[in-house]
Amino acid sequence: MLAWYYFLDPALVIIMCIVCFIAFRKLVSRKVLMIFVLILLWLGAFTGFIINEYYVLNDLVTVTALNEAGKGSGVSVALKEDKKDTGFYFVQGQWPYDETNGYYFWVPQGDAYHQEGMTQSISFNVKIAENRKLIFSGSPWCGKIRIEYGNVSKIVDTYSSSEFSNISVDIPSTPQNIRNAAVNQFVRFAIAYIILSSIVLIAVFLVIRKNSFGKLMKYKFLFNELIKRDFTLKYKRTILGMVWSIISPLLNLLIMWLVFNQILGNNVHHFVIYLFAGQLVFSYFSDATNLGMSSLLDNAGIFTKVNVPKYMFLFSRNISSLINFGITLLIFFVFVGFEGLPFTSKYLMLVYPVLCMIIFNVGVGLILSALFVFFRDMQYLWGIFTQLLMWTSAIFYTIDDFSESVRNIFLLNPIYLYIRYFRKIVIESTVPSVWFHLLAAAYALIAFGIGSWLYKKYNHEFLYYV
Repeated sequence: MLAWYYFLDPALVIIMCIVCFIAFRKLVSRKVLMIFVLILLWLGAFTGFIINEYYVLNDLVTVTALNEAGKGSGVSVALKEDKKDTGFYFVQGQWPYDETNGYYFWVPQGDAYHQEGMTQSISFNVKIAENRKLIFSGSPWCGKIRIEYGNVSKIVDTYSSSEFSNISVDIPSTPQNIRNAAVNQFVRFAIAYIILSSIVLIAVFLVIRKNSFGKLMKYKFLFNELIKRDFTLKYKRTILGMVWSIISPLLNLLIMWLVFNQILGNNVHHFVIYLFAGQLVFSYFSDATNLGMSSLLDNAGIFTKVNVPKYMFLFSRNISSLINFGITLLIFFVFVGFEGLPFTSKYLMLVYPVLCMIIFNVGVGLILSALFVFFRDMQYLWGIFTQLLMWTSAIFYTIDDFSESVRNIFLLNPIYLYIRYFRKIVIESTVPSVWFHLLAAAYALIAFGIGSWLYKKYNHEFLYYV
């Protein structure tokens, strides 16, 4: 039976939804109110995943060799948490017996039998949880060790007579520690969730109250027709029509797999999904920005005769690209299922990079479409740049063998950042850090801010150059 403190997070989310409903029910329509509630529910899951991943309380566990004369060989120590196949804490190495000094050394893996940095004990942090185990494994060895954590201290005789056998030692957290950790984590969750949800809801509410999309709604019929036209024109006079939205990414994936599988396939875990995730994000970016770049010139015959918002043409093309992206994303999930990767609740986090990509693509499209009006060379320069961007986004290769400083340089590429987010959630089943999220949002907001500024500054000059 679950303890009461496990219900604190969902209870707060429900309370926030009720407060939102009461506060806004007379100020906005029912549809907008439902959007607010959905935002609050998603933000609850989003905040919970980040807090659970990066803001947890730990026990300091210390394992000490007790220096029994004549005993001791090699041993690897690993912590198993919550009886899951993931989330292990691995502390591997050896405890060789030093005959000269008469005691055991802890030797980190890879430095076996080197005197530098040796110690008699090893300490490491372990997440507070109900079910935790220390797993000792290695060649035949024996010897007593002391395990200490919190107020608990126990001595274990770690005897093994067979090669690569395991010895399991339970190290459960005390109920009081578990309760304190849960309450402490809830406080962090509550602060982060209330601040984040308040900012998002106030921002959305102000946008609605100021009627920022009033012009777009005024030309709703024209906007819908533009979306239909852009989507149908893409497959006009083709035999397969919209089926190309499915076939095209599969053919690209097949070609890249045939080319790179023999070179990198054996070195990358779940290479097909790794490759598909990179292609999925880059193709959406390339399609949205290339279509958006020519949105003003292609529709000059409309806005030179009728006073309509010029950004409407860019938005319609981005929605067309978003539809193609959505279709490809469904195919991607099918491949994930065939690959045997588990579908976890962390997939809800994928909403975040998708939202960032939408804003980022619109922002870059605003910049390109404005520059393309004045400089027709942009289409050729952008074609070269996207090729360069593709090769520096680690779509079909891994950067794990590079140094940390080089890996950090890759984060300067927004497309790689969004690709990496997908791979972390789907392949590694890990939540990116807070700074990772902030950087993803920063790229999107900067691009959108620059694009909006260009449109506002040169809005009336577009008419003289198209």
